[in-house]
Amino acid sequence: MHKHALKYVFVFLVLVFSTNTVDATISYDASKNTVYISNEITNISTVASTINNPAVITRVKPGEYLLNANLIIRPDATLKITSEDIDYLKIKSTRGGIYYINNTGTMIIDRVEISSWNTADNAPDKSVKTGKFTTAPRSYIIAAWGSKSHANVTYSKIHHLGYEPNGLHYNGLSDARYRGIVWISSSNNLISNNNFADDMLDGITLWEKSNNNIIKNNTVSNTYENGILAYHYNEYNLIENNTVRNAGKQGIELFSNNLNNIIRNNYVDGTGHYGIYLQSANKYNTIEKNTVKNLGFGGIRLYSGSSSNRVTDNVVYKSNLYGIHINRAINSVLERNIVTHGKSEGIYIDGDSGSITVQNNIIAYNSKSGILSASSGSNTIKNNIITNNQGYGISGTGMTSTYNDVWNNNLGNYNRISQGKGDISLDPLFADPQAGDYHLKSRAGRWTPAGWVIDSVSSPAIDAGDPTFAYSNEPSPNGGRINMGAHGNTPQASRSGALSQDTVPPSAITNLAAGDPTIDSITLTWTAPGDDGNIGTASQYDIRYSTSVINESNWNSATQVTGEITPAPAGTTQTIKITGLNSGTTYYFAIRTADDVPNWSGLSNVPDAATVSDTKDLTVSNITVSSGKSYAPDTLAAGKLQYIDRSYTFSTVPSPYEGLRYIRTANDDKASNGSTFLEFDTISDMTVYIAHDDRISSKPSWLLSFTDTGDKLISDGGTFSIYARNFSAGHVELGGNDGDGYSMYSVILRPFNDSMSYTLDVNLDGSVDVADLVIVSQHLGETTAAPYPRYDVNADGIVDITDVTLVADHI
Repeated sequence: MHKHALKYVFVFLVLVFSTNTVDATISYDASKNTVYISNEITNISTVASTINNPAVITRVKPGEYLLNANLIIRPDATLKITSEDIDYLKIKSTRGGIYYINNTGTMIIDRVEISSWNTADNAPDKSVKTGKFTTAPRSYIIAAWGSKSHANVTYSKIHHLGYEPNGLHYNGLSDARYRGIVWISSSNNLISNNNFADDMLDGITLWEKSNNNIIKNNTVSNTYENGILAYHYNEYNLIENNTVRNAGKQGIELFSNNLNNIIRNNYVDGTGHYGIYLQSANKYNTIEKNTVKNLGFGGIRLYSGSSSNRVTDNVVYKSNLYGIHINRAINSVLERNIVTHGKSEGIYIDGDSGSITVQNNIIAYNSKSGILSASSGSNTIKNNIITNNQGYGISGTGMTSTYNDVWNNNLGNYNRISQGKGDISLDPLFADPQAGDYHLKSRAGRWTPAGWVIDSVSSPAIDAGDPTFAYSNEPSPNGGRINMGAHGNTPQASRSGALSQDTVPPSAITNLAAGDPTIDSITLTWTAPGDDGNIGTASQYDIRYSTSVINESNWNSATQVTGEITPAPAGTTQTIKITGLNSGTTYYFAIRTADDVPNWSGLSNVPDAATVSDTKDLTVSNITVSSGKSYAPDTLAAGKLQYIDRSYTFSTVPSPYEGLRYIRTANDDKASNGSTFLEFDTISDMTVYIAHDDRISSKPSWLLSFTDTGDKLISDGGTFSIYARNFSAGHVELGGNDGDGYSMYSVILRPFNDSMSYTLDVNLDGSVDVADLVIVSQHLGETTAAPYPRYDVNADGIVDITDVTLVADHI
């Protein structure tokens, strides 16, 4: 609790009544259409029987009443609206007057339903209405007004009350912006276990000078503005364990000059503006252990003169603006919050903010920087894990950074601020960030809801926080030092401490098998060993292949597989497909396995397998390039390297081109020009495709003889339009790229099938003419399968512009 906060003492009025009313005075003023209750205790059924006027209050059916007048409880009276008397109180909604309940005495609402009522529709008034408060279009209530008034509201459903600018409102106040259910200058009330829905403007409101109230375990949904609002000068209130969904503005708001309030363990999902908002001059408040998500603006905001507030142990997820925004606020602490997956900065400190302490938070996977400061103040950034943000890790002014793990942020880890004392840049090894579990992996023990588990690795953020910070809340062994991140110095901190030296390697794999060959791939299968022998989970594989038998002496010269998979728990069957192999070739394979030390296993058994001979291989030969580089043929598929000198891979390969041969060019040749740059020979007639960078607006002149297929090849290097031209067997010459600053083209090759000369004559009339072209055109876009119809001229499974071009070139 904040050092300036006094001890919370909640004293609630305890009322013990008999089931009968006691000397109550119930009167009706027809000129004001108002029922007055004075003296002692009564209930709704007694009010109805006493007034005995169905035009004022009607018993619709047993347990259900319709109020068609105002109802005022005087300071010396008590009204019980409870399930002991009724089930449902309907307050008529009409443009003819303001029908409200105003309590200046005591009101008890328990286990009942209350709503406005549209008699024309025979249903709650569901319209979103506006109007001046003197001609209110929808009913409302003031739960308590005055320092001697009280209203406990429990286990009830209260819905479709209020209007803009009024919610539950008392007629005649100068500022009529009342909403939802409102307490005015009323203290020591209990509002718990209720369902507030479809109210305007807010669900629950403490208007002013309402202190020591408890608002807990309520559900508030579909409010026009705020779910829960404390307007101004409210102190020592507890807002706890509430759920707010679909609030038009804030989920929970303290508007101005609210002191020493606690907002704890609330769940806010879906807001038009902020999840939790401290508007102006709010001090000594605690915002802790809340979850706010799916936010129209930001997660949590401290604004305009708010100071000495604590924001701790909250989860902020998917905000459209800043996860936590500090704007012209001072002397506040942001600690142990998890701020992820927002569309802007994780934490933003701007304006004249200063003396803000940001410590032991996790700020990750946000679309902009982890922490951004435009402040001229002095702010402390310490013991945080700031990782995988799309902007910088930490950026801006007015900050000092110490003992943070700032790692893998897209634009860089630091901008306009230097790496500080104790800062590291290492993978924090979160347990399961995809599932929202940001506990740190640990070989000594990691907390989960189901109990402690042991990992095969330990996070470098364990025992890496400021050595002067307290750590005693961390479970033993704790290493005598606080962990970085949101669980540091908590009972959920990952364990540390000295571990015995691991000298036991994984077992050698003995059942490695090679099979399922294709023209360019072979699949390996084996049983995973463990971390220690065949126990646990190993850390990494080293998988290699060669055209010679692999042994210990030639292991280092064998080719290491790219994209090696991660070991599964011991005993698990694992597979990997080795691609990029030459057709018709025998390969040998072997694996070694390591733990996290690493201790390496011995060599596995060494199986062999041969790739399938490529019956459609164009036997491309004599590839020469004016630049002198050595281009390489390969088989086209997603994930394959595009160039011989870059790590770009293809991400999208149209299905008609999958499995075709292509030539891996060099991206450094992107500025090449001239009509003859790349040459090669082939023994087959074929279609040559050029995939040319779409960013190069002026295509090289030699490419004008090719036809645009309309297809796209996509890689890390860009998007490439595919152009086609048919060549006879023999020598092929291609020109330069003419694209300095962009990417080099790729070459794809498709052989004509053996019956090409026959299938060009689509209608079998003895000549290749316009009639054949018309038939092909009529089937454009159709997919085919073997045995291919004659209008799929090149028998590639689709009738496209290539088939049209093949016929047209032979007319």
